[in-house]
Amino acid sequence: MRKMEKAKAICLVEKKEKPGMEYAFWQTYRNLGNKEWKLTYGSNARVNICPSCGKIGFHFNAEKGEYSCGAPETVTARELGKRILNHVRKRLETGGAAEIQCF
Repeated sequence: MRKMEKAKAICLVEKKEKPGMEYAFWQTYRNLGNKEWKLTYGSNARVNICPSCGKIGFHFNAEKGEYSCGAPETVTARELGKRILNHVRKRLETGGAAEIQCF
């Protein structure tokens, strides 16, 4: 687990394919340096994905300087490890490949 704490970010990627197109959704966990990781979401699909909650739409209120759906979630290194294992297990159970990027 200590090596994972040295990574700046960890991405869990889920790819989807439809005839003529391929797109991905991802969760990025950024190391906050205090044994906690901040979760944000993204996608290369042609829809807006809120980086705070991962749902379709952009929920940032510029006047208030915050997301209407709440602040991005933070998790402990231990919880992140569990989420990575669950991500890999889910991908393998459905016959897919798990893609995890550390940088």
